[in-house]
Formats: sequence, structure tokens, C-alpha cells
Amino acid sequence: MIPRNAKKAKYERLYANGLMYLAKGEPLLAQKYLNEAVIQLKDYIMYLFDDERAEAKEWFLELCGHIKEIGKYYTTVKAQNQTEEEPLEAASGTESFAFAKGEIPCVSFDDVVGLEDVKEQIYDMVIYPRRYRELYDRFRKKMGGGILLYGPPGNGKTMIAKAIAHETESTFYPIKFSDLGSKWFGETEGRIKSLFEQARREESAVIFFDEIDAIATARSDSCAMDRVVAELLTQIDGINRSEGNITVLAATNRPEKLDPAILRPGRFDEKIHIPLPDAKARAAMFEKRLCGVPSTVADFTEFAALCDGFSGAEIAHVCEKAKQRVIRSIISGAPNETCITPLDIREAIAHVRAS
Repeated sequence: MIPRNAKKAKYERLYANGLMYLAKGEPLLAQKYLNEAVIQLKDYIMYLFDDERAEAKEWFLELCGHIKEIGKYYTTVKAQNQTEEEPLEAASGTESFAFAKGEIPCVSFDDVVGLEDVKEQIYDMVIYPRRYRELYDRFRKKMGGGILLYGPPGNGKTMIAKAIAHETESTFYPIKFSDLGSKWFGETEGRIKSLFEQARREESAVIFFDEIDAIATARSDSCAMDRVVAELLTQIDGINRSEGNITVLAATNRPEKLDPAILRPGRFDEKIHIPLPDAKARAAMFEKRLCGVPSTVADFTEFAALCDGFSGAEIAHVCEKAKQRVIRSIISGAPNETCITPLDIREAIAHVRAS
């Protein structure tokens, strides 16, 4: 019980300081303490049983109310001053946010093993509309909309996103929640807006939200996350209303956690399942990973069968362990150890567990 009592005490101290500075008319300091109080309160709630959470939720809603008051204060000041230097930007401690300049990836669909039906869907959705725009215009075929890639981890969702950017010759922006998240009021929404504005300046761009369930989680009583999801929806809708040079992709292992509004047609039109590799794809992965490596293995069918249920990442790990096993033997001076044998791969498989 000690950790939760300590978190409660820290929350109460931060909350009291926030209210004190709010009463003194110092909203910048009040905002700092109240934002930190929100973090501590969320941690405290995690330690509570279900029947103990009602009062804590009331505290949380009260906190959100105070933070909204500060937001209204900044909106009023902005309207009065009519200036570019907004108090909200001063509160965040940052000026206009710029993402690192993206590049066109060198990964192509030739590097993606298997998943032929997935590739076909992506060509229909993204690549053909860009290559044959006049044909799509002639048939008034709707273009645009995002693509959600979902399925178990380690099966190539990020690689597919890079391949799309490569095939469409688009600048690639890989985004995680850590790139957008901020403890400051309103800054996460501002970063989302800056991201799309930066991508619009590109001739062609692909924005890829990895683990989008951390960004667009189902809305509840969290006023902060509600604003983040609303801003993301606004930006995606803005792309679909324009001609658009931006393709929005997202990946998740937990599609059930996403806000329903982001899944409706016009936002993420295509939901593509990225499954575990089948036996044929697993054999091809072994062959690709061990291509050019000293080896006596000619047929990978046996190992594909032994790896039933493995992800692409786990098969890659098996190959690396087999290589390390042989290298270690050569360094230790073992006789006749000059290349990877079937035994090395079997031993590596035995030490890797499917997730």
C-alpha cells in the first residue's frame, strides 16, 4: 500500500500548488503543477480497486476543469493581443515544432516476403491511383483515405509502410507517440498540426503512425486525449477534402483499443490484417536471411514446419542465433565448423519461443 499512498501524497501536493498559483493569477506555474498532478493521479488510480476509483475519478474531472479554465484564459489573451506570440506557446516552453526531414526509404515490396494479397490491396488503394491518375479520374474513382495495418507484432507492418513510400516516391514520416506527446497543455495537438503542415509542403509524403492505439485510443473522461483524437481526425479529414499529396498509414497490434470515429469510411478506409507468415513464406524468409551466408542448407521446408506460429521477426532472430552459434564455434577452434548446418538452425529454433 506504500507506493499508492506516496503517489496520492505527491498528487495532493502538486494539486495544492497548482491551485495556489491559479489563485495568485499565475497561470503558467499553475498549468505546470496541474499537468504533473494529472500524471500522478493516473498512476495512483492504477493501484486502486474498482470500488475505490469513484472518488479518484471525481478528482480527475475536477483537475480537467481547472486545466480547461487555463486554456480559456489563453484563448482570451490571444484574442485581445492579436499577436503571433501566444501565451500557450510560452507555457509549452517551445516555439514552432518541426519534425526531422524525412527521406524516401530504400525498402521495396521485393523485400517484403509473402503477403501477396496484402500487396494487391495496397496497389489498388495507394500505388495505382498515383501511377494512373487520369484513368481513375475518367471513372470518377474515389482516391484517398488511410490504411490501417493490424495484426501480431513482428510481421512487417513497418516494412510495408516503408515500401509504400518507396513505390510512390514519397517522403516518409514515421511517427510514434513519443514524437507527439507532451506534458504541456495543448502541445500534442499542436505537434499533430505541425506534422501535417510539414507533410503538405512535400511533393508527396507518407505519414506512418506506429502503434496508433497510443495516440487515438477510445475517448472517455480524459479531456487531454479527447483533444488529441479530435485534432488527428480534423487533419485526416482535411487531407481527404483536398487533392492531397499525403498518404496516411497506421499500424497497431490492438485495433479494439482505437476510437471508433477514426475507423469510419473516409478516414481509414482499408483495414488490412497482417497475419503470421505461412509455411511457404517462412521458408522464403529463411532463404532470404541466409542468402550469401556460408551454409550447407539447401532446403528450408523442414525449418519452416518447425517454426509454425513464429513471426517474421522471430524467424530473423533464429537466423541470427544460428550464425552466432557457428561464429562462436569457429572462434573456439572447433574442427570442421566453417558454415551453417541444419543442426545449427535446429538448435537455434529450440532456443526461440513464439510470442
